[in-house]
Amino acid sequence: LENGEEVGGGVFPIVLDDPQAGVTWWNDCSESERGHWLAVAKSGVPADAWAAYQLAEAHADAEETAYDWLDSRESV
Repeated sequence: LENGEEVGGGVFPIVLDDPQAGVTWWNDCSESERGHWLAVAKSGVPADAWAAYQLAEAHADAEETAYDWLDSRESV
């Protein structure tokens, strides 16, 4: 909120309706990356790892946007 008004309002969706994108991502991952994302997903299913990766990317994008906004504000 800024002066009682909501500002920003970015949307950071995850895209899971493109299975080929998930397959391509999985095939491009190294074994250690696969292991990492399977552990994050707490699953042995590559589609779950893809969802965990997408969620992490959306969070990182939202956080970056928030920090950019904070950095643009004048110091009080």
